[in-house]
Amino acid sequence: MQIDARNEDPTASPRRPDGIVAVLLLFLMLTPPVGLTAWILAAGPSRAHYLRSWWVRTGYGIVVLSAIPLLLFSLLTSDPNPNPIGLWLLFAAGLVVGCVPIAIGVARVWFVLGTW
Repeated sequence: MQIDARNEDPTASPRRPDGIVAVLLLFLMLTPPVGLTAWILAAGPSRAHYLRSWWVRTGYGIVVLSAIPLLLFSLLTSDPNPNPIGLWLLFAAGLVVGCVPIAIGVARVWFVLGTW
């Protein structure tokens, strides 16, 4: 059976695979914190300067505090099919908000050290 492209409905929107969109969104959400953490961990001898920054500590604190409710729910739930969408949204928001002070702290320390 052959499909003739000329007989397709031109007004129909193309269907994207849901899996690709989910992977892309996950990648876009996780890339900034992983990249900033890799920058700090790969700093070598100046790593301590980054970790002493108030901005970096605040950012990581926000990320950790936003993850705690989801972790506690995952550990303590007895529901076989849990759906903690609110806790996932809290974690995602904390991850995004936490990246901002981490990025500010990394930039400030980077400029103070003069390693550009």
